Amino acid sequence: MAKLDLQADSVEQLAKGINPPKKVKMEAVVMDDANETEKKTSGENGEPIAEAPKKRGPGRPRKRKIDLMPEADAIRLHVQRNTHSVQKASDLAKKEIYSSEHVFVEDGDEALVETDSTHRKEEWLELVASANEDRILKGTITSITEIKSAKEPDDPDYIPDFMAKVRFKTGQFTVSIPSYVLYHYHYERMNRAMAMDIQKNMMRRIGAEIDFVARYADEKTGTVYGDRLSALSMRGVKNYTSINGRKPNIIPGMIVQAKIIAVAREYITVDACGAEIRIPIEEISWLYMADARDFDGIKTSECYRVGNRVNVKILSAEPKRVKVVNSYYTLIEATGSIKQAKANPRLKYFTEFNPGDFYAGVITGITEAGVFVNLDNKMDCVCKHPSSGRRMPIMGEQVVVRINSKDEEKKFIYGSLK
Repeated sequence: MAKLDLQADSVEQLAKGINPPKKVKMEAVVMDDANETEKKTSGENGEPIAEAPKKRGPGRPRKRKIDLMPEADAIRLHVQRNTHSVQKASDLAKKEIYSSEHVFVEDGDEALVETDSTHRKEEWLELVASANEDRILKGTITSITEIKSAKEPDDPDYIPDFMAKVRFKTGQFTVSIPSYVLYHYHYERMNRAMAMDIQKNMMRRIGAEIDFVARYADEKTGTVYGDRLSALSMRGVKNYTSINGRKPNIIPGMIVQAKIIAVAREYITVDACGAEIRIPIEEISWLYMADARDFDGIKTSECYRVGNRVNVKILSAEPKRVKVVNSYYTLIEATGSIKQAKANPRLKYFTEFNPGDFYAGVITGITEAGVFVNLDNKMDCVCKHPSSGRRMPIMGEQVVVRINSKDEEKKFIYGSLK
């Protein structure tokens, strides 16, 4: 019989019916890509032995699903009305973000010193309060930019998305507001031609002061996404609807002070206390207008610019529930008039103009009906087109007219160019 040379502990294990332990050998494996050496274990016969899960080392944060999305999809998630996110900076990052030079103050009251660092702290706290509590903030649209998409511009299915850059207070944070939460339109029907119209509409709003609610804010990077529709919804419901049975603050027939947020050739868009109203050119002025954009450069007292305030008479107002992406809003669908908020100058000044009188004026329109001349913002004088052989008038030209006749019923005056 072969002689067994076993260690005492192996004999004891055999007696208990336990297999003797296998010898384990260690071999080093060099990782070319990471330039690191790891320990790999295998049994005596080469069979693998289960390893403990590796721990994620410092400085290698886990990638979030939203970080791997195309920018357009990530922004849509950030601005949903039923979500908000505030990313606070680490203590180390805060020291870098809020570091500032010491400012010498002769009287010693350093608490009154304002720096970029103090402004950033104050503005960050306001953004956090807005995100957490739906607090309404104000900012000014400074530019329009395109949102990156997963599709290339030459892709037949490519439809561009745009967002407004909004300057909040001193500009320590720039708030990005996508077009679909900047103002309401039928986003689900979007096509490329409509997208370009959206871009033009947004460009008209550059310089406008708007309200918004912060939805996402990152203290370290300064990235902030906002939602203007939420601010409009809250203000509109407060001013135009019955809350707890009380009477609305604004009802049709009332005059409100509104902010001009866009000016186009044929309309002006205003924010009338929470209702965004597009006012057509025929409801802007009692006098003739060919173009709402500063009368084609003609300097008169009725010049409408983005950022100005104007009185608007509310003609109708109805709340409407709308869905944008995955969020619901109660917006006010309203109509209004600028000209009906003030007296008609034709009725006020009609008696001042008499046949045979000569007046200086500015040409504000050239139509088939004749040449419209604005007389000191009091009346329009409709003149016949010059006879053939005479120089044709041009828009904005200063001219002299002779009053020929008056229409007492329609309150119009007619004349001829001199």
